[in-house]
Amino acid sequence: MTGRKLDALDASEGRSLHDLVEGRVNATGREALDYDGLFLHGADPENGSEGDIRVQVEGHVGIVAHLSSEEYDDVLGLVDDLNGLLRRYHEHTDHGSMDDLVEFAGPKTTDNPEKAEESDHYVYVPPRGADV
Repeated sequence: MTGRKLDALDASEGRSLHDLVEGRVNATGREALDYDGLFLHGADPENGSEGDIRVQVEGHVGIVAHLSSEEYDDVLGLVDDLNGLLRRYHEHTDHGSMDDLVEFAGPKTTDNPEKAEESDHYVYVPPRGADV
């Protein structure tokens, strides 16, 4: 993840799930809201996104869902959908195969280039501040 991580339920942080439900999604910002290990990023439907919210699992490079703020009347509906994604993620991590997990959440990130080269389950991401 790039940028600063915000707590999705804490309105005092400046942004929360309430903002997303109300359509105040920053598609160009580098801040992601953290909901129990799911990162919610703004997305621009005019640039080909299926919704204005992209959901990514911490430590993975894939997008697990594209959500639209227009589909939610309140935060509870969004939380219900996010909890469903978390259940699916935990089913893969607790009872599934690594292949199934990677298909759901994308490859895991690693700062070990050899590990990434040896397996399709990992992708190399240099540590922050590293010279690339």
